[in-house]
Amino acid sequence: MNLRFLNFHSLKTRITLATLVIFVLGTVLLGVYASLMLREDLGRDLGAQQFATVSLLAAQVDDEIKGRMGALELTAAKIDSKMMADRAALQTYLEQRQHIPALFNGGAFATGADGKAIADVPITTGRIGLNYSERDYIQAALKKGKSSVGQPVLGKGLSAPVVPISAPIRDAQGRQIGVLVGIVNLAKPNFLDKIINSRYGNTGGYWLVDGPHRLNIIATDKSRTMTAMPAAGVSAALDRFVGGFEGTQVYVNAQGVEVVVSVKAIPSAGWTLVASLPTAEAFAPIAHQQQRMALAVLLVVLMSGALIWWATARIVKQQLAPMLDTTHALDDLVRAGHAPQALPITNRDEVGELIAGFNRLLQVMRQASDRWHFAVEGSGAGVWDWNIQTGEATLSRRWKEMLGYSESEIGSSAEEWSSRVHPDDLPAAMQAIQAHMDGKTSTAVTEFRMRCKDGHYIWTLGRGMVVSHSADGKPLRLVGTQEDITERKQEQVALVAAKAMAESASRAKSEFLANMSHEIRTPMNGVIGMVDILQKTRLLPEQHRMLGTIHQSSMALLQLLNDILDFSKIEAGKLDVECVPMRLRDVAEGVAQLMVSLPGRQATQLALRVSPDLPEYMMGDPSRLRQVLLNLLGNAFKFSGGGGAGESLVQLNIEPCVCVGGATGVRLSIVDNGIGMNPEVVARLFQPFSQADESTARRFGGTGLGLSITQRLVELMHGQVSVQSTPGAGSEFVVELPLQPCEPVHAEMLHPQATTQTENSDPAQRPDTPTTEEAAQTGRLILLAEDNETNREVMQEQLHLLGYACEMAEDGAIAWQMWQANPGRYALLLSDCHMPNLDGFGLTEAIRQAEPHGTRLPIIAVTANAMQGEAQRCRERGMDDYLSKPLRMSELAPMLEKWLPAARGNAV
Repeated sequence: MNLRFLNFHSLKTRITLATLVIFVLGTVLLGVYASLMLREDLGRDLGAQQFATVSLLAAQVDDEIKGRMGALELTAAKIDSKMMADRAALQTYLEQRQHIPALFNGGAFATGADGKAIADVPITTGRIGLNYSERDYIQAALKKGKSSVGQPVLGKGLSAPVVPISAPIRDAQGRQIGVLVGIVNLAKPNFLDKIINSRYGNTGGYWLVDGPHRLNIIATDKSRTMTAMPAAGVSAALDRFVGGFEGTQVYVNAQGVEVVVSVKAIPSAGWTLVASLPTAEAFAPIAHQQQRMALAVLLVVLMSGALIWWATARIVKQQLAPMLDTTHALDDLVRAGHAPQALPITNRDEVGELIAGFNRLLQVMRQASDRWHFAVEGSGAGVWDWNIQTGEATLSRRWKEMLGYSESEIGSSAEEWSSRVHPDDLPAAMQAIQAHMDGKTSTAVTEFRMRCKDGHYIWTLGRGMVVSHSADGKPLRLVGTQEDITERKQEQVALVAAKAMAESASRAKSEFLANMSHEIRTPMNGVIGMVDILQKTRLLPEQHRMLGTIHQSSMALLQLLNDILDFSKIEAGKLDVECVPMRLRDVAEGVAQLMVSLPGRQATQLALRVSPDLPEYMMGDPSRLRQVLLNLLGNAFKFSGGGGAGESLVQLNIEPCVCVGGATGVRLSIVDNGIGMNPEVVARLFQPFSQADESTARRFGGTGLGLSITQRLVELMHGQVSVQSTPGAGSEFVVELPLQPCEPVHAEMLHPQATTQTENSDPAQRPDTPTTEEAAQTGRLILLAEDNETNREVMQEQLHLLGYACEMAEDGAIAWQMWQANPGRYALLLSDCHMPNLDGFGLTEAIRQAEPHGTRLPIIAVTANAMQGEAQRCRERGMDDYLSKPLRMSELAPMLEKWLPAARGNAV
């Protein structure tokens, strides 16, 4: 064959051959692609159909298992402790359950708490007396109290492959006392046969797998029944099935056959149902289609190839001459050093369009270059271009001006940059650049100082990116920008300084509040303590009235202090809420009892209604909820009865509700028939230090913080508070909290409820106070360390009223000397935390280090510091418990009763 017309150095020949090869290759690839897409589409449809089938069958198996499990649970629920003790009665009970043989072809048996079978139906299986305690389904029922499907095993009594299903037997208190087990014998007809005995397609089938135990339970191929699956790592596809995969995939099975497999889980048993169909059957229609498609593609290629050869050769010959002329003209412009200009268009054909497109490209490139130039100049950033191999660098005019240089004063070397970077910043900058060149970062971004022409430094931000690499991957060229960020750095320094000042002010505020709390509570301890003491003495009625006035005034002052401290904690974000089991009814009844027992509240009636639909136990913060109720009820009592004629009435209603967002919760409403408020007052009601108006503040008093604190506490508990009010008719405050029900707990686990009531005992019942020597001999002598003389006197009298004797120390150093002189003399230490010479923390540390091994002196902190964390701080420093000032006898008495018995037990 003569091939001289094929001149492979000719562009025309190469274009023609390339066009032909591309067309032929494209046609072949298109045919292959169409074939693959056909196979993929068919495979997807077959997989979806197969998965739908196996999902339906798996759901049927799951329903069958759940039905059997439910029947077992109903049967087990009627077995009690008495029946478990009478095995004959238990055997009779099981034999009378007609549904057992219908649901469990292997019978059923019951075990005791030790896992031994004590009853069996049918009795002939011989399972009574066998120990099943090691079986997983027995352990799940006895230890976890849950029904389950056990691992398929060879049954002890039936000597056949069986599937056990268990349900716990509980006594009246809900404790597991045994297990009821139903057996499905796989060797006999069972509910799985209708699935396993049928084939999928002509050559496919099903099998049931226990994935966690890697066990083939039963299959259409009977040889797989109760056989082990390959170990982990042998087959990635099987490992994927065992790992929980659901769906369809193609893989090669252990017999070397490629199959389409669909997998669906059976949740109630932890099994997996698998349907398998060989791909030879699944994709048989595709093979015939591919053969016909290959023949058609071959014919199209042969016919199209000849036509392309003729047409391409003719077109190229006619069109390449103008294109070649255009190429020469462009080359002449470049060689002459001129910027590329628009080329002349000689023909209006494809080549002319190509030249026109090239001209448009030149215009776009010039516009893009202009925009880039304007953008860089407008941003104030300098541009640099570094040839990494040669070390040469091109620096823009702006880059040089940024440092105070003219265009000609800086050369073209990378050292022009590195020599001007501050020595302290250069290592970090070079590290960032090197990390980018090593491929560790997408760009090189770093901040560093640069020395200007006049010697001062400015802060700059450098960004760079490698734009070209060598054949072996080494970076060749790094391009980037550099901008002046000195002003931003100065602003950052100013922000840091401002933040430090704000934090310092916040610390000063906290310290001031702590000191204010300590200083106010210290004298208040004397006032309130002496009131408690005087109330336990014989007084005239008029004296009782005056003493009550002192008590109310001091408690009002204490409440004002607590409000200010709570508000400060909330503002600082240091007030936390807890989530513990509680009985909401107990909290509400305790608050109601406290409100009606306070002096001056007898003229107002309180109606409490708790919905019977409310769960008995709920998760929440009882202390903060109690504070919310006390604030709202206190306001209601304060303003009730002012709306017109009639008695003063306050209502507290508690009922379930659905909170915003759909969460279940509790709705608390406090309704009064008081003076009411207009909309303007309601709008500012929850603002701190705000009351209805000046006349209200003068008439009723208060800090104006109660409702603000209430709102913040409700928000901390993820709830909301709202109010509706009508002037002259009263108000209704509504609190909705997303409190969730919880399981019942023992009474001692519930959150303790504090009380603020002052106990008035009969002075005639005052216990005899022992002498210090008598108390020391009986192990009940108390050492009191307090630097304030008034507080020492008050606390000593409080201890005497409670029947305790004490010895006092003016500070921690004296207390330490007294304890050292006779460590076994004292049964308990009451110590102030903040004392001169040696404070309570230092005293505690000294005693803890010196006390003999095996003994521990109870140490109770008594401090006027009420800020958050003080109690935890005391315990962390070695103290056992915590009391805050002002010290109430109602709090002191139970604290001493709690720790003095321990002191007697640890006497040294």
